[in-house]
Amino acid sequence: MEFVGWVSSICFSVCSIPQAWYVYKKKDASFMTWPALILWGVGEICGIAYSIYLQDLPIFTNMAVNLVCFLIMFYYKIKRKDNGKAILQTQTKG
Repeated sequence: MEFVGWVSSICFSVCSIPQAWYVYKKKDASFMTWPALILWGVGEICGIAYSIYLQDLPIFTNMAVNLVCFLIMFYYKIKRKDNGKAILQTQTKG
């Protein structure tokens, strides 16, 4: 049964990696809503605490990878100067 736990952990961990990579490459997480980010962060922190309590390595691994992905997206969400609003760019010809 532990094998099933590892498969689940790997699948869920891998799901968030492409999204975090996209945000990292674009340096923009404006499409993420604050409620979604806050719920995700709280869920990951609680999940890590619970996995430590259970001493469950597959769940901990999943939560730890997802927490890193969450932190990447959170960083780029708060880094935006416009709080997630579209940035109007004007180009000048030289």
